[in-house]
Amino acid sequence: MRVYVASAYETALKYGKDKKFVRDLALKALDQANQKFDSSDELFSPVLSFMNKHEDKSRDVVMQLCFDELRQCDALFVPNLKYTILSEGVKDEFEFAINNGKEIFFESLSMWEIFLRRREYQKKDTKDTKSNDIALLKYMIEIQNENLKFAFEKLAFLFSKVEDIHKSLKEDHV
Repeated sequence: MRVYVASAYETALKYGKDKKFVRDLALKALDQANQKFDSSDELFSPVLSFMNKHEDKSRDVVMQLCFDELRQCDALFVPNLKYTILSEGVKDEFEFAINNGKEIFFESLSMWEIFLRRREYQKKDTKDTKSNDIALLKYMIEIQNENLKFAFEKLAFLFSKVEDIHKSLKEDHV
């Protein structure tokens, strides 16, 4: 299987990051994909392939090159990395993958939920994008709160198990 590994490019640059940072993001995305997919799968990073080769081209031209590559892939992988959610390019690749019947894999459930929720908001026929953005951010905060609650519940459970082991060890030594 050939997997298109998305990662932010233009968004990170707009936020003042340099190309080395963008390359590191792409490498981290590949690392996440490498952990998720079999070694026989081919991983393709458009950022690593195109960032220097086509840096003088317009966004539209580069995105068309990305879509051409994605068309040749069996799946899209969306990593859980900084700037991924904000990236218009990753959002466009996600939409392209859906519209072209590609399998889509996400590094995390929360990332999947965010992309699907954003898609729902964009389907609404509204010009009030600021309200949609605020609603999406609120939803993202809710997801993170749920993730934190789950993590704390797990920690509490683990601490209770450690406490049980500690008590049993104490009893064995008495």
